[in-house]
Amino acid sequence: MNSASQSQPSAAAARELVTAVEHWSGRGRRMAAPAWFPLLCVSVTVLAWVPASLLLGDASAVYWYVVAPLSAVASGWYFSTRPAQPALRPGLIALVTGVAMLLGVVALLSFGSGEWMDVAPWLVVGAGLGVFALCWHSLATGVVAAVTLAASAVVAVVDPGQSQAALALVVGVAAAVGTVADLLRTDAVPSAADATS
Repeated sequence: MNSASQSQPSAAAARELVTAVEHWSGRGRRMAAPAWFPLLCVSVTVLAWVPASLLLGDASAVYWYVVAPLSAVASGWYFSTRPAQPALRPGLIALVTGVAMLLGVVALLSFGSGEWMDVAPWLVVGAGLGVFALCWHSLATGVVAAVTLAASAVVAVVDPGQSQAALALVVGVAAAVGTVADLLRTDAVPSAADATS
């Protein structure tokens, strides 16, 4: 037998195997780390705060005491019930970050005072989203984190009228766009055609 004729099919098979491994590895990462759900929670809770603050008036901080824990519980439920779980290290980092975000925002709302208290909770959220973006390799979450931090800095410096409402709208819309972008790149369940390919 000619060894040269045997090497060509082996090289082609090896290339196909490498391509398949890359495809399924990428799909596994996307399934195990969808950032769209936390972004959706951020978008809904932040955008809903605008009408809630008009209704509640001076008691609008109560909204965050109720909604922030509910959002954290919803995100935790979502990740714990997914068929594809993230790897242990990114999962633990995301869990610790989520708890730190929740405690940080509640602590700032409860005990914070001074000029920076209008933007300090937003900075906590932006920093937390930045950690999520690194853990999950999510460009959309990274962009939302950057928008949140940049908008907070601008509001802190410029201090426009209705700064909280403006900040909420910017962050909420950015999170909504990030949700759609991340949903487009995330494959929730492999299709039957992919499974047979």
